Amino acid sequence: MLVVDLDADQIERLNDSPLPRLVAIAGGLLSSSWRRVLEQHGLATSGMILLFALSAENDLTHREAARRCWVSAGTLTGVVDSLVEEGLVTRHPDDSDRRIVRLALTRAGKERVSAAGADLSSEFGPISGGLTDDEAAVVRRYLVGLITNLEGPKHSTAAQRLSPTTSEGP
Repeated sequence: MLVVDLDADQIERLNDSPLPRLVAIAGGLLSSSWRRVLEQHGLATSGMILLFALSAENDLTHREAARRCWVSAGTLTGVVDSLVEEGLVTRHPDDSDRRIVRLALTRAGKERVSAAGADLSSEFGPISGGLTDDEAAVVRRYLVGLITNLEGPKHSTAAQRLSPTTSEGP
């Protein structure tokens, strides 16, 4: 884990910071640590997120996998290309509609997600280890609410363009 030596003044400034600023700082530190752990497994964060999605429910459509990874289908294509090239994921046509592309983990993909997931758990498990179940539930509710609000229509450029209160069209 990335270790940052904070002095009392820095901790006081953090305590006085608004929650969104603290989330941004924590997110940046977590992202750096995630990247460092995943590099040891030859993975990028986007690749690991897809591997996690497929390990939770294998054989997803490309579009559904993109939705679960919080990216567009177009953005996911490059990630899938890399994972297919490494032999971690396969692409195959849907049985009922050959226009639909499905993604599945290979045996090597399952092994890689298992090993990388174990290292991530080992690295980040202690972060929340000191929280009670009730405290963890409060943090989870806050973060889910934050994500929901940020992904909601008022923050979506496309939704703003299509809103009846604006004069802009698509």
